[in-house]
Amino acid sequence: MNKNQSMGIWLVVGILVLALASMLFAGPTTSTKVLSYTEFLSKVKNAEIKQVVIDNDTVTAIPINEDIKTNIDGKETVTASLRYKVNIPVNDTSLYPVLESNNVNIEIKKSNESNSFMGLMGTALPILLIIAFFIILAKIIQTGGSQALSFGKSKAKM
Repeated sequence: MNKNQSMGIWLVVGILVLALASMLFAGPTTSTKVLSYTEFLSKVKNAEIKQVVIDNDTVTAIPINEDIKTNIDGKETVTASLRYKVNIPVNDTSLYPVLESNNVNIEIKKSNESNSFMGLMGTALPILLIIAFFIILAKIIQTGGSQALSFGKSKAKM
């Protein structure tokens, strides 16, 4: 195997890794701004918040004026948006009536550490297996004298 062929293999592997990385990290761009609890309540009372996601002692608030793009097929997607992150007091029962009276959509999210670990493994494991496959394949191809992938070649000598 000559030098150009091995460079070509590494070029293909590099392109595949870059494509895989871009697929994982692509998506709508969101920026998160941290608010105090008082600022958050003020925005809720001024009808600037349309939805909140409550996760233990943290609230992620979605404002009304986010950028929404309508595709050709009629589906709406968020292109760029601002999120507010707020730390709330533990067992705060006064928050829910304020949110309900201002017509804010409330979503409760229960975080589970085992699910996040399994989600990470479910994402990372196939990527690592694909990378390992291409590295092993590249090493097999680079060893020209071995018997790997040389079936069908005649060893007959005159």
